[in-house]
Amino acid sequence: MKICSENYRSPSFNERGIALVIVLWMLALMTILALAYSGMTRTESLLSHNMIHSAQARAQAESGIWLAVNDLLKRVKSRQFPADSSPVVIHSTQTDNLTISIQDESGKIDLNKASQQLLLGLIKSAGIDHDQSTRLVDAILDWRDRDSLTRVNGAEDQQYESMGYPYGAKDGTFNSIGELMQIRGMTPSLYKKLKPLITVHSTQSRIRLNSAPSSVLNALPDMSVELMTRIMSGRSNNETAIIPSILPDSIRPLVFTSGQGNVYSVTSEATVKGITSRLRVTLVLKKSGNQPITILKWQENAPPLIQEPLQETL
Repeated sequence: MKICSENYRSPSFNERGIALVIVLWMLALMTILALAYSGMTRTESLLSHNMIHSAQARAQAESGIWLAVNDLLKRVKSRQFPADSSPVVIHSTQTDNLTISIQDESGKIDLNKASQQLLLGLIKSAGIDHDQSTRLVDAILDWRDRDSLTRVNGAEDQQYESMGYPYGAKDGTFNSIGELMQIRGMTPSLYKKLKPLITVHSTQSRIRLNSAPSSVLNALPDMSVELMTRIMSGRSNNETAIIPSILPDSIRPLVFTSGQGNVYSVTSEATVKGITSRLRVTLVLKKSGNQPITILKWQENAPPLIQEPLQETL
């Protein structure tokens, strides 16, 4: 078919301009889509790597738990890990590390068994004045005893009711250290300070010098810097913590000077490529039977411990 030349018309300048704008918009849109796809791909890649590193960190943290358990099953003199919550670095690089700490629960102050004197020293060591410390200690003792008699500065059902609490004194043992927050006069900031130093698993009225953190030692009467230094230095090579003859008479009834308990808290922290996993397990060692340990508590994503000076790497 022959097309007549007079029917053909060249695009005008405006039409060519509109076409150019459309092309530019399409190129811009394609560029945006390409960048979005690239960003999505990169994000998915990062998420995949984070999931892998998270799984690796979790696996390493759990391996640290069982490494600590294996050490606890050895004879006391053959153990490599200290039992006073001092962290031990197993391996460390710029991006990866594994740290384990073990705390003998008998090195802490037991809420159910500690004496009035030991509890008073604990709260005063946290910076609380004598009067407030006395009120808190009496409230703790009223909470755990089984009678309804109110101590001079304590709190039974009537006192809790008068302050608008929806509960009264428990008149029973603490089942967890978290119950301490229910005590009249207890504050979140004070509880945060006391939490690493108290337990309900020791079942002992005294604390064990071999495994008490320095913050617990501060709760003992007549504790000096020199005496604390001698106690801490005596822990090397699983030796007896201190020669009993140099202990002040005020401290002796409140402590064990040797040995270890049978309930431990193990904390294992692993970091892989910036991803951290922290496990904390409380367990009981058994001297006989087919089951050498019983796990009381297994905590994922545990909060970090209050750090004591690091021990040498194993």
